[in-house]
Amino acid sequence: MHPNEESFREALEAFDKHDYEAASMYFSEDLVWHYPCRNPLQGVYHGRAGLIDFFTRLYDMSGGAVKADTVHMLADDNYVIRVARIHFEPGGKLVEWMGASVCTVNSDGLVNEAWIYEDDVEVAKIFEAMAHGGGGAPPPEG
Repeated sequence: MHPNEESFREALEAFDKHDYEAASMYFSEDLVWHYPCRNPLQGVYHGRAGLIDFFTRLYDMSGGAVKADTVHMLADDNYVIRVARIHFEPGGKLVEWMGASVCTVNSDGLVNEAWIYEDDVEVAKIFEAMAHGGGGAPPPEG
């Protein structure tokens, strides 16, 4: 396993435990996190604080219910690419979709830019409904 894959998997484990501070240490301080998906989290997040904000808002909007299982991961000295099955059960109904993360890695082995893509427009409707019920803060401007 490439060291960048190993580090990325460690970051994912920290995210799963909701230890966003620990997870953020696998990302550079000047991180740019692109989330173009059509839902209330859409935007560009900057730095470790932006990353923590993104995951805190995702957790708050979903009540901690959104889970992502890694289907496949590729890594080399410059990139980490992850394919994931994302799922949660709003109101007891299973909703699942596929997503991909394309990340660049700097010479220190830290992710410094990431693009997050998800495939299901219907998911955007669920996030929108959750946002209206939860009254979350608006996404950052990008």
